[in-house]
Amino acid sequence: MVGAIVIGGFAWATYQVWSNDQALAERGRRAMAKVVDTHKRDEVEFRTQDGRQVRALIGQRLSGPAVAVGEEIEIVYDPADPTSDVDDARATGDRSFAYLMAAITILAAAAIPAVTWHLARMSRTKVR
Repeated sequence: MVGAIVIGGFAWATYQVWSNDQALAERGRRAMAKVVDTHKRDEVEFRTQDGRQVRALIGQRLSGPAVAVGEEIEIVYDPADPTSDVDDARATGDRSFAYLMAAITILAAAAIPAVTWHLARMSRTKVR
């Protein structure tokens, strides 16, 4: 049961990352943003094309240039949901994190049932 929850969690996270990347690739708009926080994940503040002031997190990424608080950078945001994760325009198109999440999901989907089967077999052997 725990294995199914783990696999489901990774599958859901992979879908979220992939769908956000896809939305940015299909309908993303560029804007200048100011970096307001870099504690856990980089957070930016920017104005959308319709004039709304928005805060969003820069999406998960494995590579790309570092940012500093107060720095002005160009970002790509989804006009349908500007508060969702945005991309740093200097690193747009890097789907490394989505691919990593997909690989972990596939590995978990293969390994967890195999490990569970092996442990169940060992447990039956000890009882005899």
